[in-house]
Amino acid sequence: LSKIASVLSELCKRMRPEEKIEFVKNDFPQFIPRRCAAVLVGGKNIGFVGEANPLVLENFGLQMPVALFEIEI
Repeated sequence: LSKIASVLSELCKRMRPEEKIEFVKNDFPQFIPRRCAAVLVGGKNIGFVGEANPLVLENFGLQMPVALFEIEI
């Protein structure tokens, strides 16, 4: 999770260098509990980041762990 959060953090810094990025622990059903967070930029919730739930991996036929994020740009 830390690697994908680092990539996301760098992306946000390049897009909006004047605004602070924060990761706030949160639970979303598509992610492993306690392995995900809401993404806030400038205090506004712009998306989420986390490690995919094993059920999601199974549904897509994936065998390796997957970390991902979704944000509004």
